[in-house]
Amino acid sequence: MLALVGQFWLASKYRYLTEERYRRKIYKTFGYYVDSRMLNNLIEKDPKSLLAGETKIACVLFLDIRDFSRLSQTYDAKQIVCFLNIFFAPITEIIQRHQGFLDKFMGDGVLAFFSMGQNQVSDAVQASREIIIEINRMNDTGRFSPFIGDWFINIGIGIHFGKVVMGNVGSEKKMDFTVIGNTVNLASRIEGLTKEHHKSLLLSETAYEMVKDYYPFEWLGANKIKGFEEPINVYALME
Repeated sequence: MLALVGQFWLASKYRYLTEERYRRKIYKTFGYYVDSRMLNNLIEKDPKSLLAGETKIACVLFLDIRDFSRLSQTYDAKQIVCFLNIFFAPITEIIQRHQGFLDKFMGDGVLAFFSMGQNQVSDAVQASREIIIEINRMNDTGRFSPFIGDWFINIGIGIHFGKVVMGNVGSEKKMDFTVIGNTVNLASRIEGLTKEHHKSLLLSETAYEMVKDYYPFEWLGANKIKGFEEPINVYALME
């Protein structure tokens, strides 16, 4: 009997040490570039999903600076980099405050996703509203002027809700934890419509249905979007 108890204890101890060693390996591999909250959530649920990929339902947010190509041609690289660092700082904070995860910076753009909380789309919309207000405040107070003069920064944000594939993509030399799929592509395409419609924030119909009772929206019709066969209904937040 004592022998059986001893064997059970040793097996449990071995399993615990093995799991802890695996967790430490995960943290070492992903801790530098995966949001700690997302990392903890995935490890608690299924650590192997970080390596194998996982299909989840999420709200994807794309943000982009309008006319950035012209802006970057007007000022030198050092000024642009300093401006971007100041520009991205409050955006990162606002997204994280609303349970969002900043996936990556893409030049002058941001890819973020919301996969936690009761209503991920509502979190994304509220974060977007605060971002728009903050960028306008920084414009008005001259926060960017030491680097880009009196250039007024306008942004566009596209939001879509649906399935994404979330996981580690890359090679042994370069890894990136990210979300991919049609939901991501459509959010990006919707952001591209913001300039055409002269709006700061646009939502797909899927995203709109989840927040239509909480915010005022304007229907902008069915828009033909590159890469999608059927026109997509798009809604603008009334600012």
